[in-house]
Amino acid sequence: MASNRLRLAAGLAFAFVPFAAAQPTIDWYTIDGGGGTSSGGLFTLSGTIGQPDAGAPMSGGSFTIVGGFWAAGSPIPACVADFDDGSGTGTPDSAVTIDDLLYYLTLFQSGSIAADVDDGSGTNTQDSAVTIDDLLYFLQRFQDGC
Repeated sequence: MASNRLRLAAGLAFAFVPFAAAQPTIDWYTIDGGGGTSSGGLFTLSGTIGQPDAGAPMSGGSFTIVGGFWAAGSPIPACVADFDDGSGTGTPDSAVTIDDLLYYLTLFQSGSIAADVDDGSGTNTQDSAVTIDDLLYFLQRFQDGC
């Protein structure tokens, strides 16, 4: 009878060893849904709907992207080469067409401050002067489709 108790105690002890030795783990994953891919010119951006993987900014070259919720009221940057919708009024239409080129060239030729799109740094920073740097920057952005 003592040996049966010993066997029972040993069996119970070994039965609980795996539970005591096992370390719980929580695997990292996200649950995302929807979304898709947007592209224009040389750039493509893929994303999902919901809470993207928020974290530190990711950057490469002169580009930076930050994951997380959209900040309220953040404006979407306009395309520098989108100057006119064909109406001749300087109304952008979210498309880069020959109308944009013709309208910009008219502004540039007249020396209009509206043609000030770059200070020579290639960063779309205005300097309150219409120079060849503005024309070159606009033509590059027009060629790239913005």
